[in-house]
Amino acid sequence: MSADPGPDHGLRFTLDRRRGDTTGPCRYSGSVLGSDLEVRLEATVALEGEDVKVEVVGEPVVGSPEDAARVARAAIPLLRTVVRSAVVRGQTPPRRIQRWRER
Repeated sequence: MSADPGPDHGLRFTLDRRRGDTTGPCRYSGSVLGSDLEVRLEATVALEGEDVKVEVVGEPVVGSPEDAARVARAAIPLLRTVVRSAVVRGQTPPRRIQRWRER
């Protein structure tokens, strides 16, 4: 379990883009923390924002595999929106994405 206890409710997504991913698909890795959940994720997002693939890395640190799969599915629209928004504005996708979501 990480030293960060996570939020009291909801989920905190923290994903970092790998350096050098500026011309092709963006690759992000990071974690999702909740009061009773900790999951590591890796994601690939096409610059157009349409094709998003999210995978759970290993077993959840805290929580069930079903919870981890739900969190991975919840990350898809979040990543799609953030990357697409940056590209539409002519910007590079963010190096770090930090978002809080209700469960």
